[in-house]
Amino acid sequence: MISGLCGFAERIRHHGGDVGAAELIDAARAFTFIDLADRKAIEGALRLTISWASLQPKAFQELFDSWFAADGFE
Repeated sequence: MISGLCGFAERIRHHGGDVGAAELIDAARAFTFIDLADRKAIEGALRLTISWASLQPKAFQELFDSWFAADGFE
């Protein structure tokens, strides 16, 4: 789980987003409340904890879709 989350954060940073330790901690905490087999739940948790301050919604969606399709979530 953590490696997948860190991989997504790195992808966001590579595209100019700002993801720090606080956002990663918030995302990891959010994951304890969702079904990790549910792609929409993962997307929603990441959208609320990571993307709100650093990415436009369309950019987040494109990065999430490419990350989830290419790497999946571990």
